[in-house]
Amino acid sequence: MIAVVIYGEFRTFDINLEENLKELFGEIADPSIIHFYILTERTPGFAEEKEAICQIIKNFGSSIRYFETMDSCSHYDSELEQKIVDDYKRIPDDRARDSFTPRLYYRRCLAYQIMNTLSLGKPYDRIVLARPFDMVYKRCRSLSSVYETTNSSVLYYGVDSLFIGNKKEMDQLLTFRPISNILSACGEPGFLDFFRRNDRCLAQIMPVCLETIYQALLFTHFRNNSTNLRYDYTRFNMAEVWNMSLEDPTSRDRIVEFITPFIETDTLFILHCPRRK
Repeated sequence: MIAVVIYGEFRTFDINLEENLKELFGEIADPSIIHFYILTERTPGFAEEKEAICQIIKNFGSSIRYFETMDSCSHYDSELEQKIVDDYKRIPDDRARDSFTPRLYYRRCLAYQIMNTLSLGKPYDRIVLARPFDMVYKRCRSLSSVYETTNSSVLYYGVDSLFIGNKKEMDQLLTFRPISNILSACGEPGFLDFFRRNDRCLAQIMPVCLETIYQALLFTHFRNNSTNLRYDYTRFNMAEVWNMSLEDPTSRDRIVEFITPFIETDTLFILHCPRRK
């Protein structure tokens, strides 16, 4: 059994969701073993978009076990969220002043904890945290082994846009923690090299953003038992790929055809959808 945990706005789901399900889970023989847990924000047109998303997932052969908005989420703890925001803003960095990053961190953890609560006593073989609404995922190599190794202690990831692991690893990754404690790892020997191996672009500027938070968690808890699945698109002409996506974001074959000669060991190409709202 596989749980897919999603937090985020729907944005460009109409362009991406159906294709992303095929790319991430198309090799799974029985899609009915995949259960979705979705936490989102209420936006204009929510009811119609929710219905469309439910239909796409149903057509894929999977089911939704939870689908709720933050304004009606009974699991939401505003005091805990505010503590995480306040801690983040005390970080001695002028870039750590917004509320978006810590709230996003909290709400992703919340979505995961909701899945844990609702599946209590029936742990999933694999748990996936993903962003299929507003990302472009393109499979360059088979993901079969990622889902089949149910006893593996390896955490698979694609920077901050995809995590796949068993319950033990995902619990470690998505436990509520003060962000200042997490980011203390950034000053440790070896962290910058670790970050560079995963994302050479962001490692140069080390922003106080969600990706840096996850890189610090990976470095602290998973540096010896994690695998980066994502192709690092900073290694080739990003502008050309971006323009391809703008011309026709549904034409993913053009993208993977372009990057294939550059691929060494990575499994997935992951890109923010250029047309996301």
